[in-house]
Amino acid sequence: MQMRFPTVICENKEGKTVTLPDAFEAPLNLVLISFQEAHNNDVQKWNEALPRLCAATPKLHVYEIRLFQALPIGFQSYNRRNHRLNVPKIPHVSHWTSDVDLNDFNRALNILTISSMYAIVVDALGNVLACRQGHYQQRFGNDVKRLASTTHYAFSSVAAVR
Repeated sequence: MQMRFPTVICENKEGKTVTLPDAFEAPLNLVLISFQEAHNNDVQKWNEALPRLCAATPKLHVYEIRLFQALPIGFQSYNRRNHRLNVPKIPHVSHWTSDVDLNDFNRALNILTISSMYAIVVDALGNVLACRQGHYQQRFGNDVKRLASTTHYAFSSVAAVR
């Protein structure tokens, strides 16, 4: 059975909202998920590789999303607002935040820990094609390029999270 990206309502620093996976426009989408400030170094390594990766894979759109545990209204506005002020501007990359039930989100993607960030490759229909835990590695970048070069995504299972 194909794993699907769970529904997440995201907001950018301008206040625009999108619902993923419905808003995925590209045939291939790389979703970088971070859960805490401690992931900034891993996210930065991805950000350094993204200009080259996006230039090599024009079918790719990148979403960098900081997920926060959903709390009652008003409790997380400071953290979310502070994160939005500090996002870097990188071509081909959109930055979002979202308040979600982390238990439901993690269960949907078989994420066992939030101790590191995740890179998830998703097609336009929301099917998860690959998942990688942690900082950018060239091998996974090559896998993304290979996925982008195929015209039909015929994958029966998600790549193992490592």
